Amino acid sequence: MQRVVVDTNTTVSAFLWGGTPRQFFTVAIETGVILLSSNALVQELENTLRKPKLEKYITLSGKNPPEIVAEFCDS
Repeated sequence: MQRVVVDTNTTVSAFLWGGTPRQFFTVAIETGVILLSSNALVQELENTLRKPKLEKYITLSGKNPPEIVAEFCDS
């Protein structure tokens, strides 16, 4: 089984804009790829989602930062 570490920029793009990064997550989950992370990467994701420049996109996603982080951790 393949294991992959996904960087924060790809994760943010997947959850806020979709496109190729979102397709990657979808295919990875559907095909059983194990997505690896660490406490440091989750913390970086939380910090990145708190940046004011992303607030508009987070609002448009219909989720708040903790929900996005929880969805990422569940994937």
